This record gives sequence, structure tokens and C-alpha cells, in this order.
Amino acid sequence: MTPFEKLYALATGPGPVVERAREMIGEDNLALMLAKYALSETTESLSATRVGEVLDIKRQSADEKISKIGFKEAVKY
Repeated sequence: MTPFEKLYALATGPGPVVERAREMIGEDNLALMLAKYALSETTESLSATRVGEVLDIKRQSADEKISKIGFKEAVKY
């Protein structure tokens, strides 16, 4: 399962455990991770202005959130 598939499953999955996980991550963070990952292999990038408008935060705060939120490659043993 790719990171995007995992995030999408958390964002859309039913049930109390998935709902609690979604609450722990936060809808804004989950949405931002999905958006960032969806664009990761494209020439497009997230606009801090637009992210700020959607999340109702300042552009600078949005830019920081975009740059800090990310993904790690799974380590295989």
C-alpha cells in the first residue's frame, strides 16, 4: 500500500478506529498530506496562498505547513 493509499483509506474509511485515527491526525493535516502527495510526481505544487485560504491561515503559516509536512520511505529489513 502506498502512502497515498494509506492516507486515502484513513480519510474515507468507516468505523470508530479509523475515525479516531483521523481525529488524531487532524482533517487539515490529512487533507494537506493527500494534496501534497497527489502532486508529488507532477510539475505542479501547492500554492501557499490557496492553502492558506482553504485552511483559513496566513500565507506564511501555510508555506511552513507545506514545507514541513511530508513522507518517509519505508525501511525494509
